[in-house]
Amino acid sequence: MAEKDEQVTWYWKDLPGVMAGISHKNAGWMNADEVDLARGATGKANRDKFFARLGFDPEKTVAITGLRHTTNVAAVDFTNAGQVIYGADGVDGLSTDQPGLILASTMADCLPIYFYDPVAKVVAIAHAGWRGVLSNMIEAMVKHLQNNYPKTQLNNLQALVGPGLRPCHFEVLSDVEELFKKRYSNYTDYREGKIYIDLPAIVKQQLSQVGLVGDNIQDTGECNYDLTDKYFSFRRDHPPKPQSMIAFVALRNE
Repeated sequence: MAEKDEQVTWYWKDLPGVMAGISHKNAGWMNADEVDLARGATGKANRDKFFARLGFDPEKTVAITGLRHTTNVAAVDFTNAGQVIYGADGVDGLSTDQPGLILASTMADCLPIYFYDPVAKVVAIAHAGWRGVLSNMIEAMVKHLQNNYPKTQLNNLQALVGPGLRPCHFEVLSDVEELFKKRYSNYTDYREGKIYIDLPAIVKQQLSQVGLVGDNIQDTGECNYDLTDKYFSFRRDHPPKPQSMIAFVALRNE
């Protein structure tokens, strides 16, 4: 695997058997668009080039979430390689026990959440914006892993919260504030007449609540809004259409 560090941030380097990371903005935007075909073609070309630079054939090794801000998770294998998995009602999470199959999801301000069980040899990735966090994508993912991979154990399961909007920049209006106040009032902050919510902190609470142990919950601490030269941000840049990085995770072939 070519380590093209100028185009990717790597995570979990200390964990054997897994690779995980996210692209940088200089690798190009990675959006999968099923409506705007020209835009979709550009996003696919950038994704294909990115993964090829890392030493992977995207048509044979990469499956991508379609994204609709749901809590739907799909178990995939190599028959899904080269596909964007939209599903009938949307798919915002993928899982696999197949070494060498890369699970990927595009991100602009939403959080990528990576999962790895080194004993069960299972990986998963979730896309979670405020809707996914509020609907508890974490609980949906963990139940999915337990149901589809019986060897998954909560005391072995690792989770990592990737770059996304942090409470410094995740400003909401009163309608969204009201939705969160019912369950997560402790994660709301008020500054200079504006309302901010700490989504990563809520995700980490949810991970604890479903049974993950403390040291197995990690957070990159990266705010994509602040890291202007590294990551895209829809809220920061206000492009006509979102420009996204691509987050990915895979079991290594051993």
